[in-house]
Amino acid sequence: MSAQYARPLPSRRRLLIMLGALSAFGPLSFDMYLPGLPQLTSDLGATDTGGQLSLSVSMIGLGLGQVVVGPLSDQVGRRWPLIIGVTLFTVAAVACALTPNLEFLLIARFLGGLGGGAGAVIARSMVRDLYSGREAARAFGITALVFGVAPVVAPLLGALLLVVTGWRGIFVAIALCGAALLVAAVRLPDTLPPEKRKDAKLWSLFSEFPRVLRDRSFLAPALVLAIGFQPLSLYLAMSSFAMQNGYGLSAQQFGYLFAANSVGILLLGRLNLRIVSIIGSFRVLVWTLAMSIVACLAVAVATHVEGASVWWVIIPLFFAISVAGPLLPNATTLALEGQGQAIGAAAACIGLVQSLFGALIPPMVSLLGVTPQLMGMSMAIASVLCVVPLLAVPRAARL
Repeated sequence: MSAQYARPLPSRRRLLIMLGALSAFGPLSFDMYLPGLPQLTSDLGATDTGGQLSLSVSMIGLGLGQVVVGPLSDQVGRRWPLIIGVTLFTVAAVACALTPNLEFLLIARFLGGLGGGAGAVIARSMVRDLYSGREAARAFGITALVFGVAPVVAPLLGALLLVVTGWRGIFVAIALCGAALLVAAVRLPDTLPPEKRKDAKLWSLFSEFPRVLRDRSFLAPALVLAIGFQPLSLYLAMSSFAMQNGYGLSAQQFGYLFAANSVGILLLGRLNLRIVSIIGSFRVLVWTLAMSIVACLAVAVATHVEGASVWWVIIPLFFAISVAGPLLPNATTLALEGQGQAIGAAAACIGLVQSLFGALIPPMVSLLGVTPQLMGMSMAIASVLCVVPLLAVPRAARL
């Protein structure tokens, strides 16, 4: 038996902490350099829209990376695609730190997204390899809590580095985080031994995508996740400009605000761990989306009140962002349940749908302007639309 399969599994808690850290490529890719985004666009002679494009191309890369690595890992195992992907992510971060212009940055961000896609999709696949049902929901909840630490620490670290080293230093820090995650990836065993892999030619593995996407028990919760995350995606893309330019916050104040909102993700994620085994993932999603709708509507109203204090925006914004804590693990659990040997492909579809929504919708909205009012209104519309796929989840799949 190869050494990579003979490796003993770490303890449950340690394993899920490592997988949660590996799934944190999103916060590492976006949250840490958000405070420096206005400075970056200014230094590279780009427009605000050009700066936001660096987020979009990374999300596209993140989605495409998952499309390739997910099915591939169903055939060759989880470990080596993960190691190669994390290595690419780390090298791309170094390239971002050395970029001479916006065009080079966009290429490096895209490649970093491709590498990051491996961490995101394989972390989900490895959890589902080991757990199912409500046990999987709790496991995803633990990884989401670890994932939630990154949005708290990343913007604070980014704001601090912005003062000390500028935005290029932020990408150096991202590269160092990538190197640490590479060490974790090397130490992980492969959770998909050869006897459980799909025995098929590589091109045929991608034929699983149409079947998975036609399965309403998968597609409905996957769309709940993708649309439900749009308030957060819009916030990520627009808040640094809307809050700094619209309400006069400094880069450091924005970093504190971002971290405070991320604490809410941790708090609701912790609450989710306590209640999901009692009431199930679907009911948690119902209450989560109800909170999202109320909070996002409140943000929209507050941003349209002329002369209103920034606190009228900050308070409901906290709750609008916090719902990501229970949304991510429960929608993921519902989508992956019952996918059998196509877990990697299904996990890739989740990442692809989520990344495409996140890559396309914020830039399209930003074409109308980057203002607090537009941010609030678009967040509210997305939260209301999420009700449609939630109602489409088959009763038999409502765990």
